Amino acid sequence: MTNGAKRIVMTGLCALILTSLISCGGSRSADSTATTTDTYLTSASTTVPAGPPAGAELVPMKDLEQGACFDPQSDAKSMTRAVWQVNCEEPHSYEIYAELTFEGDTSGRGATYPGVPTVQDQAERRCYELFEAFVGVRWSISDLDIRTWWPSQTSWDNHDRKILCAVTPMDRSSLKGSQRSSKR
Repeated sequence: MTNGAKRIVMTGLCALILTSLISCGGSRSADSTATTTDTYLTSASTTVPAGPPAGAELVPMKDLEQGACFDPQSDAKSMTRAVWQVNCEEPHSYEIYAELTFEGDTSGRGATYPGVPTVQDQAERRCYELFEAFVGVRWSISDLDIRTWWPSQTSWDNHDRKILCAVTPMDRSSLKGSQRSSKR
């Protein structure tokens, strides 16, 4: 199966999983371990390392910034709220290449949550638009994939409008070093 076909299948599966979770009630991430108190929703499941990487620091997901490299943590109850931040020169699963703010009529403080489909669509669209400028090749021919995190209903109510865009290897191997201009 080609990378393009894999992406189409994965996108369809992610949409199906997210739709199923939303229709069951509650604001849950697609990794099926999140609760309605999560800080961020995410677009696909992750492979979680067994323990903390050497030299890693446990940090809240909401505190990550552009340029941060990290691995998910193994505590299923807080996986979407905290991660192991590592030096980008060490092996890692993700690198944040963009930190954005939700835009639109509902982006201000006190604004009503526009709903998962609206927030997810903007997050994924904007992350896709910035991918090529960061990596140096189009996403459709890259061996890197895009992961996005966006505000949940709960975090939105706490004035969170942050969107995070990250690269991760399609084959779930580790990254080493920054992927900026890597042309992977």
